[in-house]
Amino acid sequence: MKNLQDLRIFIETARMGSLSACARHMDLSPAVVSASIKRLENDIDTVLFIRSTRKLRLTSKGEQFLQHCKDALGILDNAYAGLHDNNAELTGTIRLSAPSDLGRNWVLPCLIRLWILILK
Repeated sequence: MKNLQDLRIFIETARMGSLSACARHMDLSPAVVSASIKRLENDIDTVLFIRSTRKLRLTSKGEQFLQHCKDALGILDNAYAGLHDNNAELTGTIRLSAPSDLGRNWVLPCLIRLWILILK
């Protein structure tokens, strides 16, 4: 996709069931929303909505595409959030492999000192 915003507009339009409601919600003009949906339909060569003067509803392919778009944008949003999450804690098990002399004479004393610092 050339424009992720087109996908976001598509998802919001499907959720709201109206181009004008989507436009109001996203603070866009109805023409921008309509052009975005049309551009997306042209890019994927599929009609996503059945339009009438009173109603807007997803086609069967539009429903399938909607779920994939939600999943994909959710993954991307999580990836972006993970990049900017400076307060994230590391979790999990640390496994070390070392010769027994190194472990006994160097690693174990370091771990004991670290453990004492943590307990203080």
